[in-house]
Amino acid sequence: MDRKELRKQVTQSSHTEAEDDIRKAWQKFAAIILVIFAILMVILSVVLIIRGTAEVDEPTVVQEIPPLSLGEFSLRAVEVTRAFLEADTVLDKANQVMEPRRVMPLMEDYYSKVPMEDKKLLELSGEKFHVAEERDFLLADVIFEDNSRASWVFEANDEGKVKIQWEVAVGYSDKDWERFIETRDSETGTFRVLMEFMVTNTYFNYDFEDSETHSCFMIRHPLSDKFVYGYLETVSDAHKTFNAVRIMSNLRSLPVIAKLRFLENGQPDQVLIEDIETFSWISGIDM
Repeated sequence: MDRKELRKQVTQSSHTEAEDDIRKAWQKFAAIILVIFAILMVILSVVLIIRGTAEVDEPTVVQEIPPLSLGEFSLRAVEVTRAFLEADTVLDKANQVMEPRRVMPLMEDYYSKVPMEDKKLLELSGEKFHVAEERDFLLADVIFEDNSRASWVFEANDEGKVKIQWEVAVGYSDKDWERFIETRDSETGTFRVLMEFMVTNTYFNYDFEDSETHSCFMIRHPLSDKFVYGYLETVSDAHKTFNAVRIMSNLRSLPVIAKLRFLENGQPDQVLIEDIETFSWISGIDM
């Protein structure tokens, strides 16, 4: 073998050894990276487990608001009533009521048709507690300086602040009561009304002649002189519930949120009671 060929073999051998060294170095580097990654994953898993355990073992502490005494409830009801009556904008009034976001559009619609009353509070009378659906209410007669009065309901919200049940205070309905009667509206409307069971002086005539199929009620709104006779099917669930509530409360007249409509070409003083949503003027609450 001549010198030139020998040099060539030596050079090739050197290149091969260098490549092997580089390959081994990369393999060691990759192995180290994998080990570090595995260690980091283990550490992260341990941290997450500890944090999760801590969250389970240490539940969020909710500050409990102590219940109000009748005296304190009444005092705050007086304050919120004065603030409501003195407010001269819908926004300022909405700040004094329960569920202002839901109720404010109703208030805007209502006060666009009915002027805000300029009344001042004289006192609250006959205050009493009522609890329903784990909610605390104060029922009271609001007596104004002109000696007029209204039955209002107050409620303590989640922050312990006493607010007005505005829909109760104004007897809000989705249709105007007097217009409903004047037009003999045959489309169903939802109304806050008083239903009085007619034990005597029942009125069965025209479209409602059979006392076996329907019971007769006098239906009126406390802010209006106009009333109608309402008829509720005796086999309906609403009728059974009404009887149960009437017997338990020992009252003939009950505040309800009811669905009413006139019959097509029916009598001007007779409406069909399609359903009773609640046996109070508070949405979703049977008092």
